[in-house]
Amino acid sequence: MTIISQILHARDQRASYRKQFADNGLPSLSVSLNIAGYPKHNHSTKAFFAIIISDLKEYLKANGITILEQKEINITDNDGDFYIAPLSADSDVISIKQITEQYEANHPAGRVIDIDITTTTFEPISSGKRKKCIVCSNQAAVDCMRSQNHSVTEVREVTFNTIESFLLSHRDSFIKRELSSYLLKSILYEISLTPKPGLVDTANPGIHTDMNYYTFVNSTSILTTYFNDIIDLAINNKMAKLETVLPQIRYIGIKAERNMFDQTNGVNTQKGGIFLLGLSAYAAAYTVVNHGLFDVNMCADIIKTICADIVKNEIESGKAENSHGIDCYNKYGNKYGGARLEAQNGMSTAIKYGFNIFNRSGIEMNRNSNKKVLDTHLFAALLNIMANNCDSNILFRSNEEILEGFKNAAQKAYCRIKNGEEPQSALNHLTTYCNYHRISAGGAADLLSVAIFFYLCKQEFGKVN
Repeated sequence: MTIISQILHARDQRASYRKQFADNGLPSLSVSLNIAGYPKHNHSTKAFFAIIISDLKEYLKANGITILEQKEINITDNDGDFYIAPLSADSDVISIKQITEQYEANHPAGRVIDIDITTTTFEPISSGKRKKCIVCSNQAAVDCMRSQNHSVTEVREVTFNTIESFLLSHRDSFIKRELSSYLLKSILYEISLTPKPGLVDTANPGIHTDMNYYTFVNSTSILTTYFNDIIDLAINNKMAKLETVLPQIRYIGIKAERNMFDQTNGVNTQKGGIFLLGLSAYAAAYTVVNHGLFDVNMCADIIKTICADIVKNEIESGKAENSHGIDCYNKYGNKYGGARLEAQNGMSTAIKYGFNIFNRSGIEMNRNSNKKVLDTHLFAALLNIMANNCDSNILFRSNEEILEGFKNAAQKAYCRIKNGEEPQSALNHLTTYCNYHRISAGGAADLLSVAIFFYLCKQEFGKVN
């Protein structure tokens, strides 16, 4: 059987589906792709078609149109990808045709999509309009075809470029949406973890008198917009030299800080977190977009490259504005560089003592709603970070001896939770220690958010060996 015969046979089969629905008193809606030449399908068309069908169903549902999905047919034949489903018997097929035309007209790849409505009398509903040529857009497609204004090769090239462009845009939108949700989730998980020694949680403000849980809710509510901007920066500048992007990330971060302070009446709830999560967001987006998967070690290397010599350039040079990390670095030495040192080291503390806790456990975090299971792993990661982090937030309010006492108490609490003890009792001594010395491990809280974010990314976009 020749190719032409195979295509004609496929079209006859499609017509028979429409006829069967019509014979049963049901109008039908069918979808195909306008692909010139042969073959009519490939991996890209199948991916594109699947997205279109899913999206079209939602569009129709939003417009009150009922598809009898239990009777739908979705196939790939010699004429390409094809979908057909009956509509309810009382459907207003004229209105539905107009609605599907709007869908095609408003879709960025709508010229490739062909949606047909067939009546119960087996008649196609025609719009009376002639579709523009996908190549030149100057004439109707049928006129260009009859006049042979464009070769089949040229039409196919434009068609597949249109599909690929849409798929790329769709992928980038998906990456942005997922990463943005993980950033917000990582902050909310950290804020909601209760009880946290010395830190703000849902039950109490810890040792703080100027902030509480709702202060954090208020500041967190505005951060998603800025994280989206950072993800956009990574997606839209795929070829950017990593050594040059820190000022651009920081520019967005400074705006986020200003709005954070607006939301909190000047209280610093998440300045360090904005910096660390902003860098993490850029690195994750850059990794997934450029390499097709998430790898935490790759992210670490990207952040190291972005923040190479940041301690020397900003802290040692005296160019940076004052912070807890800078004060501690100048007073106690180079292991107390705060968020800048953590960034220069590629989030090593967050990854080694937080992310790896989740990774070794294999916990399903993305869609896990079991509070006890989540709390156990989150507390384990937080305490492990506390036990190993040179937290400038604590050191700024105390001294090295008190910081070491805190780390030792955190290590003991970590071991107790690992051995199955309930957090409330395992944390008693550490909570008392924090309250007595009026200390709060804000740096550890920020690093927990980074660890959570990386693990959520790993679960969705890849895995680490």
